Amino acid sequence: MFILRPLLAASAPKQGKMVIGTVKGDIHDIGKNLVGMMMEGAGIDLIDLGINNAVEKYLDAIEQHQPDIVGMSALLTTTMPYMKAARRSTGNSARPSAPMPIGAMWRWRSRPPRIS
Repeated sequence: MFILRPLLAASAPKQGKMVIGTVKGDIHDIGKNLVGMMMEGAGIDLIDLGINNAVEKYLDAIEQHQPDIVGMSALLTTTMPYMKAARRSTGNSARPSAPMPIGAMWRWRSRPPRIS
């Protein structure tokens, strides 16, 4: 990834800003890193919070950076309630209109669980 990141980041003009991180209780970051690289390749200025982030860290980053997109990532199903709480809290922040994609490796039968 350290080889591809500079190539992707240099390939497109800046289009916006995204805050991304793995939620509290989860340390898995491969999916987050891949999404981050693709966003950088698309010209998005990326603020990566890293792993195991509390809601407050997302709120601080939203206030400081005023992103166009806020992304949360997780692998563990035990983080789903925390993702719901984080989504609700960030929806009341300074940027409530910023889209919030949520990526997770959960298994479901017919459709993904709703996190709102």
